[in-house]
Amino acid sequence: MTAGWGKPRITPYEPIKIDTTATSLHYGISAFEGISIVKNKKTGAPQAFWADNNLKSLVQSSEHLDLPQFD
Repeated sequence: MTAGWGKPRITPYEPIKIDTTATSLHYGISAFEGISIVKNKKTGAPQAFWADNNLKSLVQSSEHLDLPQFD
């Protein structure tokens, strides 16, 4: 591996491998809400974990980033 730009190469057209978390794939600003859903051991039903705190954090992040607000 060399530092900086390497020699240019001409290669056949093919799919490229890129990590799905690469910021270049995002077309705008986003905020991660971080809510966790777990299976209730007693009922087997899915339930949110600390949903109220996560949604408050999402609202604060949205305000900070000037994203549209919701109730």
